[in-house]
Amino acid sequence: MKNIRFVFTLIMAISLLVGCNNVSDDAPTHKIYFDGGEYLTIDTTECREQTDLLAKISVKNEYLGNYEVPQNKAYYEVTRNSETLKNFEIIEDDSFNSIYLKIPKEEITSDIAIKTEGYCHYLTFTGVEDDEAIIKYSFKNWPDSNPISAPTPIIKYTKSLDNPKWKVWELSTTISLKQNESIYIKNDINTFSSESNYYHFETNDRYQPQVAASGNVMSLVNFSALSDCCFTSLFYNCGSLISAPILPATTLTNECYRLMFSKCVLLKSAPILPATTLAKNCYLQMFQLCSALVNAPQLPATTLAYSCYGDMFDRCISLISAPQLPATTLMDFCYCGMFNLCINLKINNEYHGVRFFKCPTGDLPEACVVGMFFETGGSYQGNDPVPGETYCYE
Repeated sequence: MKNIRFVFTLIMAISLLVGCNNVSDDAPTHKIYFDGGEYLTIDTTECREQTDLLAKISVKNEYLGNYEVPQNKAYYEVTRNSETLKNFEIIEDDSFNSIYLKIPKEEITSDIAIKTEGYCHYLTFTGVEDDEAIIKYSFKNWPDSNPISAPTPIIKYTKSLDNPKWKVWELSTTISLKQNESIYIKNDINTFSSESNYYHFETNDRYQPQVAASGNVMSLVNFSALSDCCFTSLFYNCGSLISAPILPATTLTNECYRLMFSKCVLLKSAPILPATTLAKNCYLQMFQLCSALVNAPQLPATTLAYSCYGDMFDRCISLISAPQLPATTLMDFCYCGMFNLCINLKINNEYHGVRFFKCPTGDLPEACVVGMFFETGGSYQGNDPVPGETYCYE
């Protein structure tokens, strides 16, 4: 993300291409309400229902340079009289520090509410129970790897973003968090883990006080682009972790999210995964053994990569939904073991329920769907999809 240093004018522009002022004075007007947390802003205003709404959402001045406005529709909730609106556009501005949200005039028949989680600009851990939660920052070499020289992350944390006092988080140091107490984390350089070693966080097991993760994981790479393996095993075996941070990257790298939440047995919901450019093993085993995970995130990419979804939901025994799989270009091992032993995912090939996958015909890449449905629930008892068949879950 560009490190923008000049001050943005924070406005909310509501207009047709020529502006609201050309509409008659007796046209109905409606208010626009915005909830973007403490980091984002738009000007509250009114507009007549005959005009399109172009709402400029910007980062507050004090957070410029460390914060991105979400660029993907998946992060926005737009409602009218409690009815969710899907018919809107995200128009990117000249930086990640602002966007325009465009709502068609036919949708503006009453007050509009715009809400986004936003990107808290630091990865955040929060204690959620009466007893103190434990989290540790650790390091390991990959087994049988040849360690290479790589920059060492400079991980710092603070317990307040109001006049923060940053402290270096030394390796193997444990931090305790009381209920509702948070720490915010950043990295002063642009790299994290590498192909020969990985840095990660550890929590206690599932029976100990729980900890919630939130915020933007990109603070661990100083808000730069992802590198190969950078978040591999980031929360591996964090048994008391109950929530995930935002993963906003749309372009992934080799093994970047591999094993990221593996064995996070209390994680009930997955983060939004907006990436459309994938890479080798990028999601491999990402949610493996997340036994509490109920719903799978959407996977919008249409061009896949080698083993990109391999074992992604392996042994997620509580999973009851599958993502739409719209890919038209497959690769070797891309779906291999994707839903292995998801025993509560009720799959059929009889057009019952939600359609999520049509197996391509012709010569498929090597092992691309092998074991994709191994021991899932439902009437379909095959381990592998059959070319040309459509699969549903119910």
